[in-house]
Amino acid sequence: MKIVIINGQNHKGSTWNIGNLLTRKIAGEKEIKEYFLPKDLNHFCAGCYACLKARERCPYWMEKEPILQDMQKADLLIFYQSELLYDAVGAHESAFGFVLYK
Repeated sequence: MKIVIINGQNHKGSTWNIGNLLTRKIAGEKEIKEYFLPKDLNHFCAGCYACLKARERCPYWMEKEPILQDMQKADLLIFYQSELLYDAVGAHESAFGFVLYK
């Protein structure tokens, strides 16, 4: 089982520690790939719609392609984020914009 974790913050605080405990219990000795936003994907979608013509035309394609490949190969996706006013953090919203382009 391959697990990909997308963290909504760069630091390893309380949310990361709780999520890490759960993930390690689920995963055991399985492969885990972890990304921290915005460190690993630090651009917001420019809204240029270039990706709708061809995804490689996105100005940030080289930065997001490894993350997308890992997400497509994963058996389980886990998203960690701090609870801020009951809404998604900006880093996750931006990442979803990049991932859900079609």
